[in-house]
Amino acid sequence: IGVLNTVHGKGTYLLTDNFDDVLKSEIAVSAEDCRNLLKVLEFRRIVEPEACFMAAANMPLGFPGRLESLWEAMQKEHERNREERFVTADLAFHKEISRASGNPLVEKIMNQIFDEYRKNHDQIHQMHGYGDGLHYHGLILEAVKEGSPEKAKALMYEHIQHSIDRLTAQ
Repeated sequence: IGVLNTVHGKGTYLLTDNFDDVLKSEIAVSAEDCRNLLKVLEFRRIVEPEACFMAAANMPLGFPGRLESLWEAMQKEHERNREERFVTADLAFHKEISRASGNPLVEKIMNQIFDEYRKNHDQIHQMHGYGDGLHYHGLILEAVKEGSPEKAKALMYEHIQHSIDRLTAQ
């Protein structure tokens, strides 16, 4: 883990006594951790539906409007065939839900995962198209606007499970 250096015939030397940085690097989410698309989706399936429930239940000021703006941006970028911008809006939609959950741990961990996962997210859209994202995000948005946290949670779970099902079918 980069703390010790052994030199044959001379001994073992301490390279750093700052174990906090070493331990943080060992537990931090990395690009390598996010290469297995199925594992990332499984993690998201565990966390994001509950974050969606919390966001819809908390309903922070302006939350539905921000989600609606992001969903509209997804539609616009899809119509213009701007895949990179579509993915940016898609991830921002999910990040907004994590932020609106009101739990800073959820927000920080999910943001870190989304940032590392970006390339894989592009792959999902290339493999499956953009229709699923637009469809599910629209349904989640409507559930939020209706004030239905349970429905929003169920739709987020279904959205991610659908991606898992499509990935494992290939």
